[in-house]
Amino acid sequence: MIPVRPQIEPADFDDKVRKPGNAWLRANPGVDPSKYRNFWTACLGEMADLYGHTCAYLAIYFDSVYGADSVDHFIPKSDPTNGKRLAYEWSNYRFCCLGENRKKRIEIPPLDPFDPLMKQDSFFINFADGSIYPNPGYDETYKQKCWDTIEALQLDRPECRKMRKRHFKKYADKKVSLDDLKEDSPFVYQEIVRQGL
Repeated sequence: MIPVRPQIEPADFDDKVRKPGNAWLRANPGVDPSKYRNFWTACLGEMADLYGHTCAYLAIYFDSVYGADSVDHFIPKSDPTNGKRLAYEWSNYRFCCLGENRKKRIEIPPLDPFDPLMKQDSFFINFADGSIYPNPGYDETYKQKCWDTIEALQLDRPECRKMRKRHFKKYADKKVSLDDLKEDSPFVYQEIVRQGL
């Protein structure tokens, strides 16, 4: 995971998502958050374009044509304090792979890719096995936030390791250029540059 610059909500977001969503909530008080109407899907295409079809958590490009994109509620709809209030708010949405959204579920990771305080080099990659770990140069408190974020988002599961290792191997085998990686796998790109590979 690397920092992501939040994009301004589309001009029609209020009419397509916020207003109908909040009106629906007022008409259905006490409804289970898992049953909220998914008005947020109306902004999915624009969100994909604004975020370059790049998953906020895995930092990989993916095509929407596969039906694998989704809107993650960073603060889950089920959150007792802010879930309902933020259910139809652009600022709470993270564009991500559907699989990653399902892995996250109701977790609130300690690190948010939208947070301006998240450090660019929070995570390092071991290209021998594709694993990730916190930057050892940071203090223990921040490193623990990194570990907890890895756990909450399951960023170091075997499939993620294989993906990062595969992206690096394609570069090492000269099948893709560094410029290609910058667009398709920006976290891997960042680590190749940092490690001088």
